[in-house]
Amino acid sequence: MARLISYAGLIEAGIFFPQIFLKEYVMKFNKIYLAAGLFTAGEQVHNLLLAKALKELGWFVIVPQVEARKNITSSGKNLKLTIAECYRYATDPNTIVVANLDGPDADSGTVAEIMCGIHRSGFSVLYRTDIRTDFTTEVGVNAMFHYLRPGIIYTPFDLVSLEDITEKYAELARQINDTIISLKT
Repeated sequence: MARLISYAGLIEAGIFFPQIFLKEYVMKFNKIYLAAGLFTAGEQVHNLLLAKALKELGWFVIVPQVEARKNITSSGKNLKLTIAECYRYATDPNTIVVANLDGPDADSGTVAEIMCGIHRSGFSVLYRTDIRTDFTTEVGVNAMFHYLRPGIIYTPFDLVSLEDITEKYAELARQINDTIISLKT
């Protein structure tokens, strides 16, 4: 009987895969859970564009706003079910929490999801695109996040034209992908 093995299991077995093979074979057993604000149009568009760029690298991406849409019935939104499903995704051993820390302070729901990922696997991948960040003076990022493994990916999105968007999201997705691969090796 065939059994699925995770990328971490392959590494433990001493088997190394180049990234192209990893993309085609191993990554289909891994998922990314995007933890981020999802209430404004800007937040929703950001989540969808990042999910698209990560999917182009071979990842299965869980976007909470998409999952929440599945729980709308004729009687309205089932918020308890949505929260339970988000918790389940954030604590799934095959899921890596990738969290957006943009804004003047981290979104409280995002912080909860970060901690679920850390509790489960020991890490969550954190990123900021906010141009107001200054790590030397801790402007924009709570100092506690600097002690988390692997640290924070900082890719300022200084967008001045629509043409910049695809390039910036592809760059951020590559950095997230590379960070995840480095954590698993």
